[in-house]
Amino acid sequence: LIFFLLFAARLIQIQAIQASDYRAKAANEMESTRAIPAARGEITDINGVAFARSVSAINIVVDQTLITDAPATANFAAPILGMTVAQVQSAISGTKRYSMVARSAKPAIWRTLSDSIDAHNAALSKENFDKRILGFFAERNFIREYPSGSLVSSLVGFVRQDGIGATGLESSMNSLISGTDGRYSYARGYGAEIPGSQRELVAAKSGTNIRLTINRDVQWVAAEAITQAVKDSAATSGTVIVMDPKTGEIVAHATAPTFNPNNTKNVELSLMRNPSVQDVYEPGSTGKVMTMAAALEEKTVSPTTVFTVPYMLRRGGSNFHDHEKHPIQHLTTSGILAVSSNTGTIQVGETLSHDTLYNYLRKFGIGSKTGSGLPGESAGLLRPVSDWSRTTAPTVAFGQGYSLTAMQATSVFATIANN
Repeated sequence: LIFFLLFAARLIQIQAIQASDYRAKAANEMESTRAIPAARGEITDINGVAFARSVSAINIVVDQTLITDAPATANFAAPILGMTVAQVQSAISGTKRYSMVARSAKPAIWRTLSDSIDAHNAALSKENFDKRILGFFAERNFIREYPSGSLVSSLVGFVRQDGIGATGLESSMNSLISGTDGRYSYARGYGAEIPGSQRELVAAKSGTNIRLTINRDVQWVAAEAITQAVKDSAATSGTVIVMDPKTGEIVAHATAPTFNPNNTKNVELSLMRNPSVQDVYEPGSTGKVMTMAAALEEKTVSPTTVFTVPYMLRRGGSNFHDHEKHPIQHLTTSGILAVSSNTGTIQVGETLSHDTLYNYLRKFGIGSKTGSGLPGESAGLLRPVSDWSRTTAPTVAFGQGYSLTAMQATSVFATIANN
């Protein structure tokens, strides 16, 4: 009687009190969890045409402890996977429960491998049962595809093998474009997931789609133009930016030379940079428009104000001169800009205080990032007035002594075009 009472008490303890603990222990021994990869958001042009998108792929992995004959298995799988026998054998040999064989393979490759393994195993006789191929399984994944190829590569960039943005908008907006992986549980059988045992624990959440202001058709024309211009001038590189002066939106943005983001294995690092926002230069004579605009806006000159313009002008102990030698000229403000006179522009700049000239350059965006969203963007260089020497003001007036990016320069002329 005592024995049966003890047995009943133990049975109650197991079935009622500790049942959940035993179920958890059984689940831990039989079930595993894996990540459900999330798709990255698309990057499109203004009309929704995809520049970057995620396409379904398969990671083919193996449990090395289930491989009974690594050389024979490698010989079997290598031709299907498009890999060398040595590569496959290295991936499947060892004691790891999880080893990557082929990352981001096409789903068709996995289906061919799986079907071939099933056919191989089914054809074996009972005597050769130990020659079965086990241990291969698939994980869902995504690969990044760039339908437009090199058309917007310096702008959009590309994604690293681990799915993180490496350059361009893929990098600077990675946290927004990246999705949130989910998780699922499954019951483990001998060498594989038990079909039908999968249970979603947390759903994967796709990343946010990004719509650019770029128009693909205008982008194509711009890319063709800059490629030809670089070739004709034997230049190292070139950039073209098309901006809508009414809104400031970038309609096209192309650089040459460029690269194909679908195949970055042998691409030089220099091609992955974005020179439009990372490279700075002195604007030179193109910077004179800001000096003229500042003086006109402050009403210290008018378009018809006449200046006496010599070939050479001495300021701050240094001589400044025009590009071509000429006698003393009498030029209007408009005429000074038309012939791009350095000495004339210095005189226009002298109608403004140093602080006023500096503030107008700042208002035009010099010394500040444009907010393009591109990684590595430079603000350019404009020293504060407190650091100016006696020759800084005349130098700055005709576009030297400070630096800007191509994106900033585009904004300057779009500002003029927008009145």
